[in-house]
Amino acid sequence: GGRRDGLRGVSLPAGALQAARHTTRHLKAQTGLHDSDGRNAAGLYCVDAGRQQVMGRFGQADVLRGGLRIYTTIDMELQAEAEQAITSRLEQIDPSTKNPAEPLQGALVALDPHTGEVLALVGGRDFHKSPFDRAIQAQRQPGSAFKPLLFAAAIEDCCSPLPLVPALP
Repeated sequence: GGRRDGLRGVSLPAGALQAARHTTRHLKAQTGLHDSDGRNAAGLYCVDAGRQQVMGRFGQADVLRGGLRIYTTIDMELQAEAEQAITSRLEQIDPSTKNPAEPLQGALVALDPHTGEVLALVGGRDFHKSPFDRAIQAQRQPGSAFKPLLFAAAIEDCCSPLPLVPALP
């Protein structure tokens, strides 16, 4: 109904980790992926972002009262693959034994190119060690991340990557 429809299309907000742990546990249970010790293995950054979004939209009291069904666009298979890709690549670049106090971090957001829906979101190497979500909370310049998008749009619209532009003095 109304609450479910109200959540669709709402972007994930940046913000501090302030909402109740109870809601996080409830949302983690919905993901269905857990380590052998019972800790959630995939999607913790997504769960936390969803918790923040729902709490921000409806307030802590309404959320903790229960009765909400929360639907996301996260593809849990793709989420697990995204987390594995980040983990393995970071381990190649900067093994966690190299600098255990401050290991290199990374982030990944996978979007559906047709709808813009978030399919996977990874905010760091390990949520348990660093819950700060670099994908949506870090205030960083995107740098060269936009270049492939700009080039793709230019190629699609009018420009071929083949012509050479003469260098003039």
